[in-house]
Amino acid sequence: NHYVNRNNDFSKVIGIMVQFPEDDNPSTTGNGRFLSSPLTNISINEEECYLPNIDQDHCRCTGFIVDPPPHNRDYFEDQIQAVKNYYTSVSSNSFVFDFYVLDDIYEASKEMKYYSHSDLAIGELFQEAVNLAINDVNIYLSENDSCEETTCLNGSCSDSLENCPEPSYDDVLFVVFHAGVGQDISFPVFDPTNYDIPSAYIESDMLDANWIADSNIDRGLILPETMNHVQYDIIEDLFYGVEDYCNYQIGMTGLFTLLVGYAIDLDVLNNTENGSPGVGVFGLMDYGSNNGYGVIPAPVSPWNKIKKGWVSPDVLSSFGEVSLAIGDIKKIDITQNEYLIIENKNNWIFPNVDLDSLRNREHIYNSNEILNSEYFFDVLEDNLTSIDKMMIDPDSKVILGFDNYDYAMPGSGILIWNINENLISDVYGINNNPNNKAIYIKEADGATDIGLECYHWSPSVCDILE
Repeated sequence: NHYVNRNNDFSKVIGIMVQFPEDDNPSTTGNGRFLSSPLTNISINEEECYLPNIDQDHCRCTGFIVDPPPHNRDYFEDQIQAVKNYYTSVSSNSFVFDFYVLDDIYEASKEMKYYSHSDLAIGELFQEAVNLAINDVNIYLSENDSCEETTCLNGSCSDSLENCPEPSYDDVLFVVFHAGVGQDISFPVFDPTNYDIPSAYIESDMLDANWIADSNIDRGLILPETMNHVQYDIIEDLFYGVEDYCNYQIGMTGLFTLLVGYAIDLDVLNNTENGSPGVGVFGLMDYGSNNGYGVIPAPVSPWNKIKKGWVSPDVLSSFGEVSLAIGDIKKIDITQNEYLIIENKNNWIFPNVDLDSLRNREHIYNSNEILNSEYFFDVLEDNLTSIDKMMIDPDSKVILGFDNYDYAMPGSGILIWNINENLISDVYGINNNPNNKAIYIKEADGATDIGLECYHWSPSVCDILE
């Protein structure tokens, strides 16, 4: 990881689809091409698994399939729409953007494995994809930036864009979606596809300096077509012996929103040296990006909201009874540059019912261990869509967003953040000192476990904090 002075917010996202020469390399997921049609080796109908012509090994999930193919232009536009919906919600409409995915699928010059071995190789893929698409990018920008297509000179008119000014990329974020799955998840066993391409925020030191000077582009994102391994045979090796993979699926919104956070200069809240949590599941720029199996990322921390100007907290100058509505934040000064931020969080779907309650409503207890529970994504689809708490595109089946991004929080109640601005600077990794973090959560038991060795009597609490 590298610290960079990241650019300001953008107003446009342009998506570029790039695939690779077809291959059968076992060290990468897929064959280098986008999944263009529904897979025949995944059943979404449980009865189909019992038909004589169905290979039982391929009935990987009989429930809701996350981010199913075809992975085409409409699918990727819905992925961007999900990110836009998230930021529109958590910023209280302060950060919005337009987006467009180019029609064509471009092909990189080398196989997928080549681009995985270093930051510079990932940057090379980004540069190559932009170079392949730049003419189409310029046409799109020219046609959509109030440039008149009909040019009239001395009474003679022609339909041309040649007199339009050179397009500016200052407020554009380029997102390259590549075929295959990203190298973004840790697995309990050896990963045979260890040459998948890591997803990344593309910063200037990953790019060729001459290319930056020629293109006037110095940032962007690299993302895979999906993070859901259930759509590929490799999942049977990654989780050997598992028969049902429905709860091994991961959506792409969390990773996407996290990388956008880098692009708009949100402070990273985990320990950037060793990856340990700083605020854990409670903030987007930490482990919270993975909340809800990647489809319900945690809201942006109040510090980052204040930094971006999305909110202005009420300062409590006197103590007594205080009303704290859902979504409100209050500030209590400790010193001139250190203070507490108080939030009221609520993860209820229905009164006193959260996602865990819904999943476990038909459960069997044995020695206090839940032996079975409903599939996470089926619970979402069955309970939230009908009451407009979750949006799913009817065609692509991409989960587009939620009315509350606290749904995947581990509980409801008051969340207290300790902010020490004396420790916040331009240095990348403001929470790298676990004993003196710039931003941390006040933990109810008085101990500080997040980012340190957890000694709570219940291991499940430590799992939640991480």
